[in-house]
Amino acid sequence: MSDYDFLSDIEQLDDDSSSDNDENTNEQPALYDGALNELAKLMMLDARHAAGVLNMGVRDFKIFYRTLGVMRWPAKSLRSLHMMQVTMCHHAGFEPMQTETEAYVHSLRTNSTSLQDFLTKGMPDNIIKIRRLLHSYLNTIYPKT
Repeated sequence: MSDYDFLSDIEQLDDDSSSDNDENTNEQPALYDGALNELAKLMMLDARHAAGVLNMGVRDFKIFYRTLGVMRWPAKSLRSLHMMQVTMCHHAGFEPMQTETEAYVHSLRTNSTSLQDFLTKGMPDNIIKIRRLLHSYLNTIYPKT
């Protein structure tokens, strides 16, 4: 991991937000983007391991990522997206949805705006619809007994 100091950046974010009351509050400071991009490198780890990488406790880590606007740590959702892709590869008829899901995952990896939207807003509606369709299809093939 890099020598990026998250805690000092969060303190600086708090100081910046309290001193800039008269400026435009809709713009995020560049520091916010840097912290969010560094945090994104840990997205596939569960919260406990990501906190360990940053030498934080889980509670402090939750406070940290919520300060950046991330309401829920995304590792489980990202693993779910990956499993969706793997599952769609093995079942016929999902090629268009598989392509759409792959394009979305690729945009998460390469586009910081997509990543920030995912971190702060969650999965988009089209991906949620694909996920529901895939789950209902799998439940008909492999019913729970």
